[in-house]
Amino acid sequence: MSRFQKIARGALATALIWSSLLLTAQADSNVKAPISLGELLSQNSKYLHSHGAEYYADFKDAQNPGVTLLSCSDSRAHSTSFFNDPINRVFAVRNIGNQIHNNFGSVDYGVHHLYTPLLLVMGHTHCGAVQAAMQNYASESFAIVREVDHLAIPLRGILQEASQPHDAELLWARAVEHNVDYQVEMARRRYADAIAAGKLNVVGAVSDISNAYGAGYGQLVIVNLNGEKDLTRLRLHRLVADVPEALRQQAIRRLKP
Repeated sequence: MSRFQKIARGALATALIWSSLLLTAQADSNVKAPISLGELLSQNSKYLHSHGAEYYADFKDAQNPGVTLLSCSDSRAHSTSFFNDPINRVFAVRNIGNQIHNNFGSVDYGVHHLYTPLLLVMGHTHCGAVQAAMQNYASESFAIVREVDHLAIPLRGILQEASQPHDAELLWARAVEHNVDYQVEMARRRYADAIAAGKLNVVGAVSDISNAYGAGYGQLVIVNLNGEKDLTRLRLHRLVADVPEALRQQAIRRLKP
């Protein structure tokens, strides 16, 4: 079993639309609790006592991750949904909307300096950045506008659909998937040489926190493998050849157009 296949298997084993966003934000604010420095230090103390010097011995002088993860900064989408302990396993690059344009340098470091065999582009359902790009976000700060601008490109087709009667939840989820596809394509163009040499595979995934794909809340859904988006071919792809059939059916999915 190749290093990538082991990683992939582990990873497989995380208007109406505007009103929906407001309701989500309101729900979040109702359960939000303040986090004090005391709590942070207390949690760190527990961590410290459960991880001794031997835990750090193999990587305290150099990191050796197997995955470069490009994901959204959203607090609900973390690599801990598919790795119990991501330390020294995941080189994480995060920004709003999991956009490669905004962090080319960081992703380059993972691919060209750490030589991770897998670049995992992970979006998530109910992504606020994607939703903002589907609306008029001109009133946001200049910095936010600049970051969201790149999302408008992959969502042009979705924006046309938004002017017609539609299912707001499904449209939002499809926009997230479209964005993942776009970021994968940009990565394939940038790292074409590494991909051609067999040194890198680019995988698009969605952390489904709303069960939009029907596989369960929190399912890491694989939607794109090196640019392949056809569902039948995805489930037969060489990169998931060693994944049990039941797991392939559960975790490899695409939303219907």
